[in-house]
Amino acid sequence: MSKLLTIEDIIYTFDISRTTFWRMRQDDTFPKPIMVSKRSPRWSEQEVYMWYEASR
Repeated sequence: MSKLLTIEDIIYTFDISRTTFWRMRQDDTFPKPIMVSKRSPRWSEQEVYMWYEASR
C-alpha cells in the first residue's frame, strides 16, 4: 500500500503554493482523496506521482 499524503505533504513535495494545489485538485484527472475522517483528506502517494508525471 502506498503512503497517504496530506495537503501539506503535496505542497512541500512539489514545491507549490496552496492556491496551485487547489487549481490542480479542480482538474478532473487529479486523484480523488481518501477521506480518513470528515475533514482529513489524504491522497495516495503513488497516484499523485503518476498524475504528476502524466500531466507534465
